[in-house]
Amino acid sequence: MAQKCLSFDFIDDYITVPSSDSLNLGTDDITIEMWIKRNTDNLGGQQWLYKKRGAVAGATKWFNLYFQTNNYILATITDNYEVNGYKTFVSSSAITDSNWHYVVAVFDRDGNGTLYVDNVAGTPLDISAVSGSVSNTADALIGAYSTTIRSFDGLIDEVRISNIARGSDEISAIWNGGNGVQFEVDANTVALWHMNEGSAGTIYDETNNDNDGTIHGASWTDGYDFLTSHPTSSDAGSGLDVSTLSEVFFSADSGVGLGALAALLAVINTSEVSSGSDRLRAKIESATAGGDVKLPPGGQASIPSRKVGI
Repeated sequence: MAQKCLSFDFIDDYITVPSSDSLNLGTDDITIEMWIKRNTDNLGGQQWLYKKRGAVAGATKWFNLYFQTNNYILATITDNYEVNGYKTFVSSSAITDSNWHYVVAVFDRDGNGTLYVDNVAGTPLDISAVSGSVSNTADALIGAYSTTIRSFDGLIDEVRISNIARGSDEISAIWNGGNGVQFEVDANTVALWHMNEGSAGTIYDETNNDNDGTIHGASWTDGYDFLTSHPTSSDAGSGLDVSTLSEVFFSADSGVGLGALAALLAVINTSEVSSGSDRLRAKIESATAGGDVKLPPGGQASIPSRKVGI
């Protein structure tokens, strides 16, 4: 089931997120994650993905992520550009196709900066000299350097900002062999935008920090398909283990029988299900009835601490 994302036109599309205490990460470690898909008509120009850059008492501070003109992705950071310059680390290869890619910039403030594309790490760079605060009062921008220049050309889906240097094991688990797992909010998530709204002009932050973004020009379209297959009656009967799924999406036309939906719902701890659970039940009631379904052996079809989106 295709989810939604935003399409940027290379001209003047962008998202603004107001500066906040949670987005101003000070001396914390930082991780920027997102899924992107390029439009290959405009390769070679500098195209920005995420920017948090501003001046404080004459010192320009930032942490940014963007495509350079050679189609490699760069991540940069500085606590005082005028005095210290900045540190830059790079992806291991250029992206010149129109496939979906999982991009991660890890800023380990007392160690290395490392940029991953599809679970492949670029050469780490020592960034420990950037020890001061990178906080500033400027809005964060997604998909552009400014309102008029260096805009991204393509699709952006699922953006997460964290106050931790996420490790290679976690990055590998999200990549999941190319079958991407949707980001989730955890204790170190300061902002997460699923970009599944599909209409109107706001992307909503899934955390309690309320870092909602305003869309300028970018248009809604189908996004990365995080769920590659739906549970079926035969899956449930064969002992399907869905505990590794980030979110499970059900709809009346998804091909999932009523019995399979009911069986899976029965093993979800409703206290851990989002407020959409009532709508989920409504979907089940209106779904086409399927055949009898047996619960998986040993109750394997559990979804601990997961949201069910519909």
